[in-house]
Amino acid sequence: MILDDIKKVSNDMVKNFVEELGYDGEYYVTTSKCPMIFGNILVPGKFYTAGSKELQHFLSRINLDEKRKEYVNSEGLIVVNKIYKEKPADADLYTTFIHEQFHSNRMLLINKQYNENEDINSVFYSNGHFEQNSNSSHPYYADASQDILKGSIDDSKQLIDKYDEMSDEKKEDISFENEVVEGKMNEQFRIDEALVETMSIAAYMKFKQPNLSIMDIVKNINAKYDGEDIHAITNIIIRHNDLELFKWMLDPLSYQLDDINYDYFEHYITSEDMQDLKDLKDSDEIVFDDDSIDEEILNSRKHY
Repeated sequence: MILDDIKKVSNDMVKNFVEELGYDGEYYVTTSKCPMIFGNILVPGKFYTAGSKELQHFLSRINLDEKRKEYVNSEGLIVVNKIYKEKPADADLYTTFIHEQFHSNRMLLINKQYNENEDINSVFYSNGHFEQNSNSSHPYYADASQDILKGSIDDSKQLIDKYDEMSDEKKEDISFENEVVEGKMNEQFRIDEALVETMSIAAYMKFKQPNLSIMDIVKNINAKYDGEDIHAITNIIIRHNDLELFKWMLDPLSYQLDDINYDYFEHYITSEDMQDLKDLKDSDEIVFDDDSIDEEILNSRKHY
């Protein structure tokens, strides 16, 4: 299957889905200019953020001329597992492709919480609250829903000065021991992946069954999908009986009034959602095996 053909069909699916949520679907898909390739990766699909070390490492392993590598490094990259290259396009391929499109469309150029040293977290947890430990304004690309810690963060000059005087070795030790920050980032990742995957399946199903509402599709996913993470997040959506979480995924900064650290999800959920949130946080469904392609990733979509 040719990537351009896959993109054309998946764009139609995404456009239709975005318009059902009340946004300009045509504009949304025309802003998606991220390069795409088939590649040797260990998951169905992956989005590499522009300028990231992960992207640079991937580019060092493939045969592209330097000019092309420079362009890709500035734009980001969607990689679809090469196992799909010789297969007819099916639901699994399209949901994989759409999933990565949603990720790529949220890439932002920001200048907050930059990690100059990858071994040092940009935010620490101390005395019951989060503290920013660097005043760096270095611009970089990031996914605001996965790469930026959500919450109230003390970034006062007095605090920044305190950490400026601290050695890198000490800050590395704090980062290593700082389980609260790592736990919060892991929680954000799990919530985000569950929502993006649900949206990807819903976009595909809405295109195939246009007479169904998106909420009806969410209920169908809830009843048929095997993954604990998807079951938990669709429970929450059905309980609230709205699609605000999907809209937040498409346009996070608008929902956060341009406050990149605002935790919309924390303010959205209620006490009735706590068990589902726990199930989502404890789920192993989205933890990929680095040594082989996880069969469950493919099998979990078998109903579609």
